Amino acid sequence: MQTEEFELTAVDREILAIARKHPAWSGLVDALVRERLGMTSAAFYQRLVFLSRQRAAIEHDPMTTRMVREWRRR
Repeated sequence: MQTEEFELTAVDREILAIARKHPAWSGLVDALVRERLGMTSAAFYQRLVFLSRQRAAIEHDPMTTRMVREWRRR
């Protein structure tokens, strides 16, 4: 977990919301990410993994960040 100052952006909160609502990592998520955020699925997942280690994101959405960290350990 990162200890330096980090503030969630509106996009970061949206990334966490999408991951929380659609945890199956399916093609549906890829299309939703392109449509709502205008980013590739690779960029989405890279940012999601980064967020899962940030204190601000963990405090904002502990369940989703934990799910991502556990998914990464597999």
